[in-house]
Amino acid sequence: VTADDHGDLLAARRNGAGSSSTTEGFTAGGHTGSASNLVDKFTFTSNVTASDHGDLSASIYAKAGHSSSDSGFTSGGADNSDVASSIVDKYSFSSNTTASSHGDLSVARTAVAGQSSSTHGYTSGGQDPLTNTIEKFAFSSNTTASDHGDLSQARRYSSGQSSTDYGFTSGGYTTNDSNIQTTIDKFAWSSNTTATDHGDLNTATMYSGGSSSSDYSFVLGGSDSDVSWTDRIDKFAHSSNVTATDH
Repeated sequence: VTADDHGDLLAARRNGAGSSSTTEGFTAGGHTGSASNLVDKFTFTSNVTASDHGDLSASIYAKAGHSSSDSGFTSGGADNSDVASSIVDKYSFSSNTTASSHGDLSVARTAVAGQSSSTHGYTSGGQDPLTNTIEKFAFSSNTTASDHGDLSQARRYSSGQSSTDYGFTSGGYTTNDSNIQTTIDKFAWSSNTTATDHGDLNTATMYSGGSSSSDYSFVLGGSDSDVSWTDRIDKFAHSSNVTATDH
């Protein structure tokens, strides 16, 4: 079905990073004409305008978002001068404060995708330079992220999704925005290996959003060219390697 309206963010912006608690959604950073440090919060149960939930430690866009049981995290991104960042920020779901430093990625990069297991955040792909690297950082400790294998190809502006046991990286583009991808990559939380193919999107897509239920992941909106944008929602099962279906 077509998605329903669920209210608004405090400010219109692109390339923000999403995190979720059990009861609320959070949108951190993004670009409003300049990079933003704003963290917005909205409840899942009611349709209202989001409320202010503090700030990131720096104004950054094109970051990855991650979620633990009690905190949201962002990693990577770029500042107002389009300089890539290695910052990993952490903010509590329960309190409205400025995010604190939670270590760094091993290399600064932007246009990244984010995934979350129950214990770690994962940052995959990105650029500056274009990379296929998957990095991992623990939610419980403030340290530099470690290598967790590679995507099947280097790409940027993909979307990230998560199941109980796996992370997924969907779409994006490679050397330029005429090389937009349909590939869905899958990698295990438990092992450091190159990601495996998990089917394809219906249409090559970049700049999309990612979300996940317990059994399925979704790829939301984005662009299939430099001038054409879509409101399509693709859905793929965690359990099988098939082409995504229209949702």
